[in-house]
Formats: sequence, structure tokens, C-alpha cells
Amino acid sequence: MLRVYADAVVYIMADGNFSNLYTADAKKHLLGLQLNMVAERIHETGDLGNNEFIRIGRSLIINTRYI
Repeated sequence: MLRVYADAVVYIMADGNFSNLYTADAKKHLLGLQLNMVAERIHETGDLGNNEFIRIGRSLIINTRYI
């Protein structure tokens, strides 16, 4: 198990039944969740609701701080 702070996440990309989380320090972490499930968890924390993270299409969630 790994804890990653929201402000360290640059983007999350779908990869079939998994998702890849990319951080500001250029690390990639494989998540055992589909992107829909990741979006739900982000929404539960409130970060998706305040536009810190936005979903782009079916395969990408980005952190607006890195745009």
C-alpha cells in the first residue's frame, strides 16, 4: 500500500482494468482500479468537486495545478 498526496499527482491514465498514476517526481504507480473507481474515490475526498482534478474523456484524469 502506498499513500500519495493529491498535490503530488500530475495525472492518472486508464490502462484496461487498471490505472497508472504519474507523480511530479516522474514516478509511475500501477493502481488495481479502473479509472471510474479512481474518479469515485477522488470525488469522495472532494478534490474532483473543487476542480483540482478534472476528467478528460474516458481515459485521463489530470491535476489542474500542472496545466
